[in-house]
Amino acid sequence: MEKRPAGWGFRVRYFYDCPIKAAYMNKYFGVETYATTYAMQSNIGLKYYIHDGSLQILEPQVGDVVEGNGYVDKLLYGDVKKVFHSIQSPAFNKESIDRIIDRNGVPFIWPESEP
Repeated sequence: MEKRPAGWGFRVRYFYDCPIKAAYMNKYFGVETYATTYAMQSNIGLKYYIHDGSLQILEPQVGDVVEGNGYVDKLLYGDVKKVFHSIQSPAFNKESIDRIIDRNGVPFIWPESEP
């Protein structure tokens, strides 16, 4: 599972390489994807890219369990655009969050990414 790239944002393309992961995220979080084929060293497969309209689902929210700064932590409160406050860290900057692990008690499958 890839970490969120430094300076992440909507310029990065997020995708799942497994149809089960894409279907799970659609069912539980409403993530819409579209499939494209790729060929690499005689392997042919599908990538399920996250539709632009679903990218906001990847934004951290209060209550999420996240990984970042070497910690796994729950975001307790804060400004979604700037700083969160969590159990272990007094200030969790949005940029320091690598991925969301859990949202509302449901496992959150973080997508792969490519520039």
